[in-house]
Amino acid sequence: MSNNPLRTSVEDLFKKYDLDALWIKSLPVIKYLANFTGSTANLLITSDGKKHLNVDSRYTTQAKEECTVDSVKEITRPIDDLGEMAKEFGIKRLGFESTKASFSEHRTLSKIMNGNEMVPVDDNLMNLRIVKTEDELTKLRTANEIAQKAFAEMVNELHVGWTEKEAAWFLEKRFREYGGSGLSFDTLVCSGPRSAIVHGKPSDRAFKEGEFIIVDRGLFANHFASDETNTFVLGKADAKHKEIYQIVKDAHDRCVDGVKPGVKCSDLDALAREYIHDKGYGEYFGHGTGHGVGLEVHEMPVISPRGDGYLEEGMVFSIEPGIYIPEFGGVRIEDVVAVTADGCEVLTLADKTKFEIPLK
Repeated sequence: MSNNPLRTSVEDLFKKYDLDALWIKSLPVIKYLANFTGSTANLLITSDGKKHLNVDSRYTTQAKEECTVDSVKEITRPIDDLGEMAKEFGIKRLGFESTKASFSEHRTLSKIMNGNEMVPVDDNLMNLRIVKTEDELTKLRTANEIAQKAFAEMVNELHVGWTEKEAAWFLEKRFREYGGSGLSFDTLVCSGPRSAIVHGKPSDRAFKEGEFIIVDRGLFANHFASDETNTFVLGKADAKHKEIYQIVKDAHDRCVDGVKPGVKCSDLDALAREYIHDKGYGEYFGHGTGHGVGLEVHEMPVISPRGDGYLEEGMVFSIEPGIYIPEFGGVRIEDVVAVTADGCEVLTLADKTKFEIPLK
């Protein structure tokens, strides 16, 4: 077992909680462990390492074709049937995801298991996949290549009078045309004072000369997510825009340069946070510096003041400091990096050095 609190394995969980079996409900975890890509299922892993996938009739054939499991069972009552399976296997201590199972599900299973123990597993099962394999890194690179092809076209089209919604729709259509299977999150395009809304939704507001435009976008390809943010000014930026952009860019670059195995997640966050604070804008940077990216667009590790553990080779996460000034505008610069043996590989591809877009 690793001494990094961010690392765990199924075997570690069985030892830690003294389990006979582990019930997994989270679909991304099931996808990772069993290769299942449907919309509902549950997975039972027994102490001998065997995986038993339970699905409804919509997914029986699909699961048998795509999944790496020891058995696929078609069920009609997910929790009741799971409980009967636990009884059949003689399970005395059944672990469950404490943050995912509902009270009703726990009550039903406990009743069926007739007093045998239901053991809450408090560990974040995202940590099972926190270190990416080379195949997973290849899929992440592909997702970012598709995203960049679409984004480069959108940048070429940026012009005064285009609305936030029009720009977002242009980008989303290109994502699909170039091979994306869907959005990894709702596209964010906000301009002018609205760019200070950290997670703003595109509106009918038209782009104007000399204002910030923030574009945060992501897609899924081969089940893996991309995530990237650029901030622009149409035409010439004034001194205030340049100052804020450069502070965020410098904070971003300090973090990228600071990535290497062994660095604490909280210390990496501090590289950006303390720099922005020292420049007088600390009150305008409220969110964490980054988050893991993989099968989900938000997973482990967390790069924030509360981020646990330390970096290891193969971890993938965003670096996205920002400054958001109400009634003026905001800047976020985001890249996704993969930790290497002595630093990091930047997986995202858009240019962050130039932010002034010539007027058309």
